Amino acid sequence: MKSAGNEDLIVMAFVEDPKPAKVPPPKSTSTGSLPTAAVSTVSKGVEGAGAPETPTQPKADANTNPPVGTEASPGTSPPDAPKQTQPMAADKSDGADNTTPKIQSIRFTYDYNFRILNKDKSTGKAYSLLVSKEVLVISSPVLKKLINGPASQAPIKQGRGESVEAIGNLAAEGVLHLNHDQYALQSILCAIHFCPLATFYAVSFETLTEIAVISDIYQWTKALKPWMSIWLPKLEKRLLLRGYENWLYISKIFDTNCQVGDLLAMLGVECGLDGTKVTRHDRETQAMQVLDTKLWPEERKST
Repeated sequence: MKSAGNEDLIVMAFVEDPKPAKVPPPKSTSTGSLPTAAVSTVSKGVEGAGAPETPTQPKADANTNPPVGTEASPGTSPPDAPKQTQPMAADKSDGADNTTPKIQSIRFTYDYNFRILNKDKSTGKAYSLLVSKEVLVISSPVLKKLINGPASQAPIKQGRGESVEAIGNLAAEGVLHLNHDQYALQSILCAIHFCPLATFYAVSFETLTEIAVISDIYQWTKALKPWMSIWLPKLEKRLLLRGYENWLYISKIFDTNCQVGDLLAMLGVECGLDGTKVTRHDRETQAMQVLDTKLWPEERKST
């Protein structure tokens, strides 16, 4: 059976006893009833078959629950189980003919009641992120207005890097369409759902830049600022090197002055204008490197 999102629907009944007693196979009847199973996939278009018997589903314990991040239909109720600390992903295909792109489904909590469909802005790959609406509303003032407000309102522009253009696409069933760097967005969602990825403790400078951009858009800076005490010591010694100029932007988003004065002084000596472009002199190669300054705060560009 295909669900509304064109994803395979897997009907699963949990069995408490891992070694159930053997029972004889059911007798065939003229009604065409299908025998029940612990795990079965129901396909659409089977003619001459009656509805399968619905087994009584016992309450699953911690040993029978799948880990966070395994495939799940958004329309099903989450199992009664403790939350895991590490979300995992599973590929899903949008079409049986394998001609449509796969959607990777990631569950951040068993209590999910909202879905984010994110299209990675670099690869174009789609991801289905199963999250808690309450966590989004509490952690982000922008998402609170977006989720609880009328879906017909005009897009809200936030931040310097990107704009929120998905308000009109907010579906009634609780789906939000976004277009961000997937790894950065996934890292943020893990952090605010209290299941941070192990790699989140030592993010690269490029990922930190994307995290700052997304945090600026949705006002996640307060929720993520405590993480700066973990990230900053790992980056502090490199902030004056070439390639770290966007620290001017990141430091403003997370409200820190670490190395900002020294970086501005160094850029004032090594940088110049080539028409409308800002270039930085490379002392080793004597070459001039063109810098991408679109994220730099205006007041720091003119310093």
